[in-house]
Amino acid sequence: MFQKWIRSVALLLSVVLLAGCAKQEEKKFANTILSRYNNLHIDVYTAESFRIGDSAQLDHNAIASWSEYMQEKYGIVFDIRRQSDAIDRLNGLLLLDAGNIVSYAESGDLLPLDEYLADNKVWNSLPEEFRKRFEVNGHIWAVPRSTQTTLTVASIRTDWLKEAGQQLPQTLEQLMSAGRAVVQNGSGEKRYFVGTKNGLFHEAFTAYGLYLSGTSLIAYNPTIGKFENAISRPEAIDLLRSLEELYSSGLMDLDSFFYPDKVYANSLKGAYGIVETTPGQAKYSAGFEWALSRMDSAEVLQRYDEISKIYEPLDLSSKEHPRTYSDDPYGYVLPANTERPGDVV
Repeated sequence: MFQKWIRSVALLLSVVLLAGCAKQEEKKFANTILSRYNNLHIDVYTAESFRIGDSAQLDHNAIASWSEYMQEKYGIVFDIRRQSDAIDRLNGLLLLDAGNIVSYAESGDLLPLDEYLADNKVWNSLPEEFRKRFEVNGHIWAVPRSTQTTLTVASIRTDWLKEAGQQLPQTLEQLMSAGRAVVQNGSGEKRYFVGTKNGLFHEAFTAYGLYLSGTSLIAYNPTIGKFENAISRPEAIDLLRSLEELYSSGLMDLDSFFYPDKVYANSLKGAYGIVETTPGQAKYSAGFEWALSRMDSAEVLQRYDEISKIYEPLDLSSKEHPRTYSDDPYGYVLPANTERPGDVV
């Protein structure tokens, strides 16, 4: 089973490196790789795929097994490591998010990939939208990590709204008003209306027609049909004022900035009035996690219908500012000092 997993991971990275081939030509392709790239050493600055669960701890056995398999099959020595040095000291593949890709491309710390990808059949067979995801000033600066898309939605605690005499908000202004009422109605219990990773409240961004990709400010904007930095638009001024009001009025847990992963985990346990995650996870995770912390499983089952309504969808999007899926904001780049860049690609 583990060997199959190793092979799957190897195949995925082979695609990322654009070295894939048709199954019937695999043996021929492998021999070509072995003869051309034997003893090629590639540092891969991303260890996130080898983390144990949601922890920061790495599965070093998995890293060793995968590296051994790739060296045996392709003759390429991969060294999986976390980035610790400045980018101008790095040599090899580096995984960066969209914001850093744009920044480093503009500062001259990355190699443009156009020359190395121009005649690559696999790359040229991919959809143009995918290939141009990290195009800046007419050059390709990164190979997208995946085609994965995510949809971040918000859900709100209806029991807290009811206790505070509030209706389901339809606008950001109504949301702020409801939040103040909910926090003030805590009955001695310290309540926060919002807790999000890094203080980035997706629903507020959406209300102003600004978009995030995970926690990256550079994301695809469906209203203009291209990637942009959300903070670069004029609407960002009003957004920042709204976010400042959230912080200063005590509606947002400031641990969002200092302990983002802890805050996100707590939001999935019903700790806040609003939870932002994938569709259904608030309704069928946060609500039930909160209930299980206060009653036994038998009572939870008995009150299933009631508990499943603790969190209901909150939607501040509109026809003018639609909700959109987020593309994977990460891509593989080549630092400017990379040796044998053509072979690495």
